[in-house]
Amino acid sequence: MHISRTQVAVGVLSIVVVGAIGFFWPGPEEQESSVLSDEASTSFAKSMEGTVPDGNIAQGSLSSQAGSSTMMPYGELKRMFDYYLSALGEKSLDEIIRQIRDELDKRLKPTQADAAKRLLDKYLQYKRELLVVEQAQSKEGGMSAIRQRFTAMQDLRVKIFSLQENDGMFGLEDAYDMDALARLEVSQNSDLTDAQKRDRLAALDAAMPKALREDREAPRQVIRLEERAAEMRAKGASDDDVFKMRAKEL
Repeated sequence: MHISRTQVAVGVLSIVVVGAIGFFWPGPEEQESSVLSDEASTSFAKSMEGTVPDGNIAQGSLSSQAGSSTMMPYGELKRMFDYYLSALGEKSLDEIIRQIRDELDKRLKPTQADAAKRLLDKYLQYKRELLVVEQAQSKEGGMSAIRQRFTAMQDLRVKIFSLQENDGMFGLEDAYDMDALARLEVSQNSDLTDAQKRDRLAALDAAMPKALREDREAPRQVIRLEERAAEMRAKGASDDDVFKMRAKEL
């Protein structure tokens, strides 16, 4: 079974909280991967055996806006970049960059590949400068320090990426981080009673964007399906019955 390498990546906020943002550590993002051959998924680094390169950047995934400008799949490109950058240590940075650029040439039209390569250059610049920003931040704990690190990270993105690139590459990631920060602030607020904390957390649940809610709910849905499948089998259901139940639910 192929496993998406991004599915085991650590989120940016968790790295910020401990004050140790890595140089090329992938973002949180558990997303769909393009389906490539076994040869493509294992040819670059040994640790990638059994995984499928992240990032659905096939030409068909790109669309035109108003018939003039091409909309790049920024989120998918970031996932692809992170997939290969996670091999840093097994492979040199130069080798990784060459691999990514080769993949872009193979999977995109020339003009699209050129634009994606420029985005890669920006992303590498961002990762380098992010390390410098993090090292300059106070190592003190507390919500104030966490907020400062998060703000500094966002300010750096604005300097490097366009609004469209920033939203496409980091939109869902930021939604996760802001939600997590808000919940952490509630849990650490000693002025609130337990009942008030529950009320505020419930309000955050209600205000959660649909995409984020669905993403957070997905693992729970899998657990519920497995529990239901076990109950059905205990009552004598066949594998076909379980398959039909899962197909209906999903």
